Amino acid sequence: MPPHRPIIRSDEGFVHLGFQKLDDKNFRAILMKLRTPCRERRPRKCRRLNSIGHILSMLPSKVVYFNVVGNKRIGDAGTEHLHLLPNTVTDLDLSDCGITVQGIRNICEYMKTNTSIQRLIMWGNAVGDEGAGLIADMLRENKTLRILCIMGSRIGVEGFSHISRGLAHNKTLETIFLGNDQKVGDEHIRRLCPGLAVNQGLKILDLGGAGVTNKGLEPIEVALRENYHLRNIRLNQPMHEEDYIKLGPGTTWRKICSWMALNGLNRKVLLQDEDVSMSKWHEILLNAHKGRNVNALFYFLRCKPELCQTFASFEAGEC
Repeated sequence: MPPHRPIIRSDEGFVHLGFQKLDDKNFRAILMKLRTPCRERRPRKCRRLNSIGHILSMLPSKVVYFNVVGNKRIGDAGTEHLHLLPNTVTDLDLSDCGITVQGIRNICEYMKTNTSIQRLIMWGNAVGDEGAGLIADMLRENKTLRILCIMGSRIGVEGFSHISRGLAHNKTLETIFLGNDQKVGDEHIRRLCPGLAVNQGLKILDLGGAGVTNKGLEPIEVALRENYHLRNIRLNQPMHEEDYIKLGPGTTWRKICSWMALNGLNRKVLLQDEDVSMSKWHEILLNAHKGRNVNALFYFLRCKPELCQTFASFEAGEC
């Protein structure tokens, strides 16, 4: 099958070079071209639209999105050239590029000091447990990354322990993808949860495609008793408010959804309300009412009935 055509939109800084059969030398040449300031380039006439010459002639002077997914020959050697990547890049995709532990080491060393990349996608590489440890060390130091995808990366139980350690010290990562691997099971999740419990930034945990059972959900529910930030956990089957209302009140998944729904309304304020103004309480209650957040409404009715009465009077007066 011939390589896909490159997709380059200069006005958007969008460069998608997926499945171009690029090797590490091609990768370096592309990064060098992106880094070198130059005048507006004219596309070079080439017989093959996906030739390296044509790609180099099409590259924009400023790139924001850079994707080389599926170029397996880039490998570990290609990751040695990441320092050439322009600091305008905020979205980097190195998925399925034949990268092993040494390449992960190079990427993590680069990311420790990088201050521009907010989204790093690396699915389908051989990260393994050792690579997961390197990623955990990177998460301790990086303050810019918001989205990290390492699903389908052969990470074992020990690797999930490493990721847990990284999450425990990271406050800026908002989304992490760890699924797409049936070998990821309940024990993996149990190892992840200590760091999840104390993490102060993660909002989305994606475990789609993992072999997690109800037993694996139990440590997540325990972690969410302390975690005030996580708002969405994606499993094999997405569930919404109307879905978990139908579940029994004692089911683990319903408890998890309850914690996440409260987190969406700033549960930390709900639990530590000493210095919260009445107007702030009204704002939270109004949001719960508008969003039909039954968990938060139940909290107010049970714990703050006087607030509900004043709020009802306030609403009636407004009408």
